[in-house]
Amino acid sequence: MIAALKKRMLPLLLAVTAVFGPWVFDRVVFPSIQTRTPTQFFLNSKSDQATGPLLIRLEDDLHQVFQSSPLSPIDFAVIISNAQRLGMRKAALAPTLVWDQPDPIALTALEQAIEKFQSVTLSAPLSRSATAEPIPAPFRRASIGLNEINGDSSFIPIINRISIPNTLLSGRNTLAGFQSLDSFESPHSIPMLARWDDRLVFSFSVIAALQHLGLQVEEIKVHPGHFLQIGPHGPRIPLDRYGCCPLPRSQPDSFNEISAEALIDAPTPTKPTSVTCLLQDARSSLDASARLFNQRTPATLITLMGWQPPLPSCANMRLDPMFEILILVALTVASWFLGQKLPFSTRVNFIIFALMMLSAHIALSHVAQIWLPTLASLSSLAVVYTMSPKSASVSSRKLNRKR
Repeated sequence: MIAALKKRMLPLLLAVTAVFGPWVFDRVVFPSIQTRTPTQFFLNSKSDQATGPLLIRLEDDLHQVFQSSPLSPIDFAVIISNAQRLGMRKAALAPTLVWDQPDPIALTALEQAIEKFQSVTLSAPLSRSATAEPIPAPFRRASIGLNEINGDSSFIPIINRISIPNTLLSGRNTLAGFQSLDSFESPHSIPMLARWDDRLVFSFSVIAALQHLGLQVEEIKVHPGHFLQIGPHGPRIPLDRYGCCPLPRSQPDSFNEISAEALIDAPTPTKPTSVTCLLQDARSSLDASARLFNQRTPATLITLMGWQPPLPSCANMRLDPMFEILILVALTVASWFLGQKLPFSTRVNFIIFALMMLSAHIALSHVAQIWLPTLASLSSLAVVYTMSPKSASVSSRKLNRKR
């Protein structure tokens, strides 16, 4: 009886032994697949392999460097012109550019300064009212059709107008993202998406990240309730069904920072450290919503860009090694048990069980972005199939037929 038990346990022991070689090989071949949960991948993203935009902080003008307070269009024109002098080819302007009665000549100077950039991302708060407005051209250029997203968009907030009239949204080289949504306020998440007519518009941070990475808006993949991905190899940012993501915890320590006042007299570098500048509004006169938006923007931008080494294929994430080992042990024991009870003697049953493993791997990889240790699982299955008693009996029957 003991000998028979040992004979039955031998395939299990060999299968467990055969698991770890392929498992170690799998971890070595795919080291760039992150061993994190999707939320950890978003909250803790950090990189030392990329340079962020030049962060220009617009603070209170205590030394009266600028022409007027609050800043006029000509003051903003001076700021972004000096940024261009420092080698910036792209600009992301977080402050809302709006004035009650602007000087037409100063406004023209600002528009001309904007047009000198390769691209400029503007921002504006959005809201919903009984009287709808057409989508401004910069927002339309930075949007995708609702039919281009994967999944249900019915829970995403609906907007139809700019909250602040006369916001500057001009220029053929401009894109725009929303600063805030009046229908959404949460201390724990940030809105990334909104519906405007049949278009899906994005937050300012999403468009600024897209601009800095040199990607097109068509390269954004959106799956409400699952993820938002910027570019084919970018990080998959977890989204709830309302189009919101968790608050980032990354600190903006990867930015080169300079104040708007110091920018004017800054020496022209021989080699720019970045091609993009981010103008952050840190003035004390901001309302609570605008202040919160500007405070969150640098960290959100860092997280959205990911700043991880490019991930192969579809940026899947591995489970913790201990969980993978538990899965392998469970699958090995299950295949051994089935090998004792079911007719594993035929190749068809072996192929069916192997296809079930491959199907689970593909499904979890596509739906949940989780990479399973399938190679090691198939290795253990092969050992169980080879060493199972029924497989041995089939081999003996074939041998007898030949005789």
